[in-house]
Amino acid sequence: MLALSLYNNFQSAREKRHQIIRDSLSWAHITPSQRCLRFGTREYSAQLMGVPTGKDEYGLRWCKEKSIIVHGFNIGEPEYCTVDNDKSAPKDPRIFGHWSVDSNEPSCKTLWENFQDKGCVAIGSKSRRIEAHMGNHQAPWDNWREMCSTTPADYDGHHFDQPSSCDHRGLFGGIWGVWFIKDDTC
Repeated sequence: MLALSLYNNFQSAREKRHQIIRDSLSWAHITPSQRCLRFGTREYSAQLMGVPTGKDEYGLRWCKEKSIIVHGFNIGEPEYCTVDNDKSAPKDPRIFGHWSVDSNEPSCKTLWENFQDKGCVAIGSKSRRIEAHMGNHQAPWDNWREMCSTTPADYDGHHFDQPSSCDHRGLFGGIWGVWFIKDDTC
Protein backbone atom coordinates (compact mmCIF):
# COMPACT_ATOMS: atom_id res chain seq x y z
CA MET A 1 0.00 0.00 0.00
CA LEU A 2 2.87 2.35 0.86
CA ALA A 3 4.50 1.62 -2.51
CA LEU A 4 1.25 2.44 -4.32
CA SER A 5 0.91 5.69 -2.38
CA LEU A 6 4.51 6.70 -3.20
CA TYR A 7 3.99 5.82 -6.86
CA ASN A 8 0.79 7.92 -7.02
CA ASN A 9 2.57 10.89 -5.37
CA PHE A 10 5.45 10.54 -7.86
CA GLN A 11 3.03 10.42 -10.81
CA SER A 12 1.11 13.43 -9.48
CA ALA A 13 4.31 15.48 -9.02
CA ARG A 14 5.51 14.53 -12.52
CA GLU A 15 2.17 15.52 -14.06
CA LYS A 16 2.30 18.87 -12.24
CA ARG A 17 5.83 19.51 -13.58
CA HIS A 18 4.71 18.59 -17.11
CA GLN A 19 1.66 20.86 -16.82
CA ILE A 20 3.89 23.77 -15.77
CA ILE A 21 6.12 23.09 -18.79
CA ARG A 22 3.11 22.78 -21.17
CA ASP A 23 1.73 26.07 -19.88
CA SER A 24 5.05 27.80 -20.64
CA LEU A 25 5.35 26.46 -24.21
CA SER A 26 4.81 28.89 -27.07
CA TRP A 27 4.97 28.99 -30.85
CA ALA A 28 7.61 31.16 -32.54
CA HIS A 29 8.62 31.94 -36.11
CA ILE A 30 5.13 31.36 -37.56
CA THR A 31 5.91 30.95 -41.26
CA PRO A 32 3.56 30.60 -44.24
CA SER A 33 4.57 28.23 -47.01
CA GLN A 34 5.16 29.78 -50.44
CA ARG A 35 2.71 27.36 -52.02
CA CYS A 36 -1.01 27.00 -51.60
CA LEU A 37 -2.32 23.56 -50.67
CA ARG A 38 -5.71 24.04 -52.35
CA PHE A 39 -8.26 26.81 -52.95
CA GLY A 40 -8.03 29.34 -50.09
CA THR A 41 -5.64 27.19 -48.03
CA ARG A 42 -1.94 27.54 -47.20
CA GLU A 43 0.31 25.52 -44.90
CA TYR A 44 1.91 27.28 -41.94
CA SER A 45 4.66 26.02 -39.66
CA ALA A 46 6.02 27.27 -36.34
CA GLN A 47 8.71 26.24 -33.89
CA LEU A 48 7.68 25.04 -30.43
CA MET A 49 9.67 27.02 -27.87
CA GLY A 50 10.20 26.21 -24.21
CA VAL A 51 10.82 22.46 -24.41
CA PRO A 52 13.41 21.80 -21.68
CA THR A 53 16.76 20.28 -22.61
CA GLY A 54 16.53 16.52 -22.80
CA LYS A 55 12.72 16.50 -22.90
CA ASP A 56 12.34 16.22 -26.68
CA GLU A 57 10.59 12.83 -26.28
CA TYR A 58 7.76 14.76 -24.62
CA GLY A 59 8.15 17.66 -27.03
CA LEU A 60 6.42 15.86 -29.91
CA ARG A 61 3.49 14.95 -27.69
CA TRP A 62 3.27 18.51 -26.37
CA CYS A 63 3.50 19.84 -29.93
CA LYS A 64 0.46 17.79 -30.94
CA GLU A 65 -1.52 19.27 -28.02
CA LYS A 66 -0.59 22.97 -28.43
CA SER A 67 -2.96 25.17 -30.42
CA ILE A 68 -2.01 28.30 -32.36
CA ILE A 69 -3.63 31.55 -33.48
CA VAL A 70 -3.12 32.65 -37.11
CA HIS A 71 -4.82 35.73 -38.62
CA GLY A 72 -6.66 36.18 -35.31
CA PHE A 73 -8.28 32.73 -35.48
CA ASN A 74 -7.56 29.80 -33.18
CA ILE A 75 -6.47 27.17 -35.70
CA GLY A 76 -6.16 24.45 -33.07
CA GLU A 77 -3.57 21.73 -32.74
CA PRO A 78 -1.14 20.99 -35.59
CA GLU A 79 -2.03 18.45 -38.26
CA TYR A 80 1.41 16.98 -37.67
CA CYS A 81 4.70 17.74 -35.91
CA THR A 82 8.28 17.26 -37.08
CA VAL A 83 11.69 17.20 -35.43
CA ASP A 84 14.62 19.03 -37.05
CA ASN A 85 17.89 17.37 -36.12
CA ASP A 86 20.02 20.00 -37.86
CA LYS A 87 23.64 19.40 -36.84
CA SER A 88 24.42 23.14 -37.04
CA ALA A 89 21.56 23.90 -34.63
CA PRO A 90 21.79 23.85 -30.85
CA LYS A 91 22.28 20.53 -29.08
CA ASP A 92 18.58 19.75 -28.71
CA PRO A 93 16.44 19.12 -31.79
CA ARG A 94 13.93 21.74 -32.84
CA ILE A 95 10.26 20.76 -32.92
CA PHE A 96 7.87 22.23 -35.49
CA GLY A 97 4.09 22.14 -35.83
CA HIS A 98 2.34 22.31 -39.21
CA TRP A 99 -1.21 23.57 -39.93
CA SER A 100 -3.46 24.04 -42.95
CA VAL A 101 -4.93 27.55 -42.69
CA ASP A 102 -8.05 28.27 -44.72
CA SER A 103 -8.89 31.78 -43.55
CA ASN A 104 -7.58 35.11 -44.86
CA GLU A 105 -5.41 33.60 -47.61
CA PRO A 106 -6.33 35.81 -50.60
CA SER A 107 -3.29 34.79 -52.66
CA CYS A 108 -4.61 31.20 -52.50
CA LYS A 109 -8.00 32.16 -53.92
CA THR A 110 -7.80 31.18 -57.54
CA LEU A 111 -10.72 32.23 -59.72
CA TRP A 112 -12.26 31.46 -63.07
CA GLU A 113 -12.17 34.14 -65.74
CA ASN A 114 -13.02 34.47 -69.43
CA PHE A 115 -15.75 31.82 -69.51
CA GLN A 116 -16.24 30.40 -72.99
CA ASP A 117 -19.27 28.47 -74.23
CA LYS A 118 -17.85 25.78 -76.53
CA GLY A 119 -21.28 24.61 -77.63
CA CYS A 120 -22.99 21.25 -77.41
CA VAL A 121 -20.79 18.28 -76.60
CA ALA A 122 -22.58 16.29 -79.32
CA ILE A 123 -25.97 16.30 -81.02
CA GLY A 124 -28.44 14.66 -78.64
CA SER A 125 -26.01 14.77 -75.68
CA LYS A 126 -28.13 17.32 -73.78
CA SER A 127 -24.83 18.64 -72.49
CA ARG A 128 -22.95 21.88 -73.18
CA ARG A 129 -19.19 22.37 -72.68
CA ILE A 130 -18.03 25.49 -70.82
CA GLU A 131 -14.37 26.42 -70.30
CA ALA A 132 -12.66 29.13 -68.23
CA HIS A 133 -9.10 30.20 -67.54
CA MET A 134 -7.85 29.92 -63.94
CA GLY A 135 -6.59 33.24 -62.62
CA ASN A 136 -4.46 34.07 -59.56
CA HIS A 137 -2.52 30.80 -59.89
CA GLN A 138 0.87 31.16 -58.19
CA ALA A 139 3.08 29.09 -60.48
CA PRO A 140 5.51 27.42 -59.95
CA TRP A 141 4.71 26.84 -56.24
CA ASP A 142 1.06 25.84 -56.38
CA ASN A 143 0.04 22.40 -57.59
CA TRP A 144 -2.12 23.33 -60.58
CA ARG A 145 -4.21 20.14 -60.42
CA GLU A 146 -5.03 20.64 -56.74
CA MET A 147 -5.81 24.34 -57.19
CA CYS A 148 -7.97 23.72 -60.26
CA SER A 149 -9.89 20.82 -58.75
CA THR A 150 -10.79 22.80 -55.61
CA THR A 151 -11.70 26.18 -57.14
CA PRO A 152 -15.46 26.80 -57.21
CA ALA A 153 -17.25 28.57 -60.07
CA ASP A 154 -20.51 30.38 -60.73
CA TYR A 155 -21.67 30.53 -64.34
CA ASP A 156 -25.04 31.44 -65.83
CA GLY A 157 -26.98 30.71 -62.64
CA HIS A 158 -25.13 27.46 -61.93
CA HIS A 159 -22.76 26.91 -58.99
CA PHE A 160 -19.98 24.32 -59.22
CA ASP A 161 -17.74 23.26 -56.33
CA GLN A 162 -15.07 22.29 -58.87
CA PRO A 163 -14.73 21.79 -62.62
CA SER A 164 -15.56 18.50 -64.33
CA SER A 165 -11.93 18.36 -65.46
CA CYS A 166 -8.77 20.47 -65.57
CA ASP A 167 -6.50 21.11 -68.53
CA HIS A 168 -2.93 22.48 -68.45
CA ARG A 169 -2.38 24.16 -71.81
CA GLY A 170 1.29 24.89 -71.46
CA LEU A 171 3.35 27.80 -70.20
CA PHE A 172 1.49 30.43 -72.23
CA GLY A 173 -1.94 28.76 -72.37
CA GLY A 174 -2.35 28.40 -68.62
CA ILE A 175 -4.76 26.27 -66.63
CA TRP A 176 -8.34 25.78 -67.81
CA GLY A 177 -11.37 24.35 -66.08
CA VAL A 178 -13.98 22.44 -68.07
CA TRP A 179 -17.64 22.03 -67.06
CA PHE A 180 -20.50 20.13 -68.67
CA ILE A 181 -23.86 21.82 -68.16
CA LYS A 182 -27.19 20.10 -68.79
CA ASP A 183 -28.80 21.70 -71.83
CA ASP A 184 -31.90 20.11 -73.35
CA THR A 185 -31.36 22.05 -76.60
CA CYS A 186 -28.23 20.03 -77.36
